[in-house]
Amino acid sequence: MNSTENPKIVVATDSKKMKAILSDRIKEPGAETFFFDDTHRFFPELKNQSGVEAVFIDLDMVGLNPSKLLHQLHEDFPLLKVVVISKDYSPRRVRMAMHNGVFDFIPKPVDINDFDQVLKRTLAASEELKKKVTDYEELVSIEHELDVARNIQNSIGSGNDLIPNPSEYSIAGRNQAAQKVGGDFFDYFALDENNLGFVIGDVASKGIPAAIFMAVSRTLFKAIAAKGVDPASCLKELNRVLAMESDPALFIAIFYGILNLRSGEIQYANGGHTYPIIVRADGNLRVLDRPSGVVLGVLEETDYRLYHETMQPGDIFFMATDGFDELNDMNNKPVSDHFLKRILIRDRHETADKIIDSIYQAVSQIHPDYLTLDDDITCLLLKYLG
Repeated sequence: MNSTENPKIVVATDSKKMKAILSDRIKEPGAETFFFDDTHRFFPELKNQSGVEAVFIDLDMVGLNPSKLLHQLHEDFPLLKVVVISKDYSPRRVRMAMHNGVFDFIPKPVDINDFDQVLKRTLAASEELKKKVTDYEELVSIEHELDVARNIQNSIGSGNDLIPNPSEYSIAGRNQAAQKVGGDFFDYFALDENNLGFVIGDVASKGIPAAIFMAVSRTLFKAIAAKGVDPASCLKELNRVLAMESDPALFIAIFYGILNLRSGEIQYANGGHTYPIIVRADGNLRVLDRPSGVVLGVLEETDYRLYHETMQPGDIFFMATDGFDELNDMNNKPVSDHFLKRILIRDRHETADKIIDSIYQAVSQIHPDYLTLDDDITCLLLKYLG
């Protein structure tokens, strides 16, 4: 977009009051604004409008399916900056929106000063993004670049720094991205001959932006972890760097642990990730639901708690991203995590690889078309052999 060109903004709301407020505020920066009060006309009209920089959506519109709309919007217009307005500001709705690429939120009743700041921030981010992708789009096609990005993501893979004393543990993980490139990752690596590091992370977005942010986060993480600091200190330093340098719309949940192969002790820290599960050799299962720190990249100064857990020979330590929590069956009904727990208990005497295979076989039965799921599904399993 040329700096002298007025920005185009699309607004979807069926509230006359909301339309009046937004129309008044958006005129100030000289924007060209298009209003829609019919969700059926929204996408056809949006596709006819070239050069749209931002979309403001009232999620409280009558007959609107917020999850479906935001998912389709992110699929069809992955570079578009989307801001949602809603009286429902619950954590579940916020997380749903973030996973569908939403740039920002405005709660109802709308505060004018807050709206002005969000509008300014959204248009600035859109302008910056357009500058970054202009040359890129002239050099390669999107499809070719996705294939290249996928190959790069696979090449940085996981577990390539292996690994001390493999007879003392069995470890395996798998990542199924919701798009050709995703924002989940896992890794395991030797810190020294007696300590094995393992990590799993989940960026709150999908596609190319999430994959890039994941790669940056993973590289920074490995550099900090290599210093030999404990997991809590590692996450604190990583968070500080990400919060200073990253787009505020991108953040990452990370779980990092270190297994002492001699003693079986695991020390770990959790930055907003789903809770791990430990399954003892006798089949006793426990979710380690100790208080978690905040996700990384949001607040610059944040401390993380250091926890300890002792493993005995045959015990399993399992971690998974929230794609499993949000898994739906073919009828779009939520699936509980009971199937995961059943497999972990049933197959606890198998190797890590075989248990992971069983988990993804179960996912394919729950949702045969799981390669097209809305969120990445990633897990990492460590079995201590002593």
